[in-house]
Amino acid sequence: MGQQRDVVGSAAANAWLHALGGDLPEEIIILPDDGPKRLETHTTRTVEWPTDLSMDVFPNPSSGPAMVAYEVPEGMEQTELHVLDVYGRVLLRQRLGQGPGLVELSTGGLASGVYLVDLRLNGQSLAQTKLIVQR
Repeated sequence: MGQQRDVVGSAAANAWLHALGGDLPEEIIILPDDGPKRLETHTTRTVEWPTDLSMDVFPNPSSGPAMVAYEVPEGMEQTELHVLDVYGRVLLRQRLGQGPGLVELSTGGLASGVYLVDLRLNGQSLAQTKLIVQR
């Protein structure tokens, strides 16, 4: 998809290619001859994302409390676990510690359905998994 310029999602595909260290396709931009001229430069920087994150939810599907097993690398501050509904609303939120851990999610207030469990660092999503609640 990154090679196709006029397809929805090609910019996002190129961003992922770049983030994962892949080669970006050559891009040629043809500008019109008329009108004012301007030069813009942009600075890029590499952000190191943790690669040793893990998260698992069990039992899944769940009819009662669900357990979330996770591992957050040392030095990762501001780590939270969010449970979102299909509309993206945060229904549950819990701060997590560093290293391996186990958290119990109370699903008593959740209706039957599919939810997204999201591991976040400083507001950025790092790992996601689905949780199915069955009553």
